[in-house]
Amino acid sequence: MYVQMADHVNRVAFETIHKVDKINKATRLWEDYFPNGDVEIDIVTADESYNYVVGDEVVASLMKVGTLPDDYEKVYSAYE
Repeated sequence: MYVQMADHVNRVAFETIHKVDKINKATRLWEDYFPNGDVEIDIVTADESYNYVVGDEVVASLMKVGTLPDDYEKVYSAYE
């Protein structure tokens, strides 16, 4: 699946496209986008996303290309 990262806490959508087909890749992307996030996350898979969950809150998602929220600030890359 081709996906883009959405940070739900800060309402930021990253336009960089990634191919993710395994949970390991989703874990590595979490570490790339949120390197200082020493928080325990669960990754919950859905039909069109991988959701990063802390407690009961979805804090970020890898969302299928074309499904990012329109009202989020758009940023090309986490490395800008």
